[in-house]
Amino acid sequence: MAFAFHQPGKMPDYKPPAEAGAPPPQKADADWDTDHERVRGLLIGMALRGRG
Repeated sequence: MAFAFHQPGKMPDYKPPAEAGAPPPQKADADWDTDHERVRGLLIGMALRGRG
């Protein structure tokens, strides 16, 4: 950001990601859902444990 303000000539050229049009893999979504539910359960358990 400092280059953009002070020395715009030193900014690198923008190159879009090569895989921008590719759909995300489905397996990663399933892993994320599983991890999300585990963390959610852990946080709910911690909240309930603190109440006595």
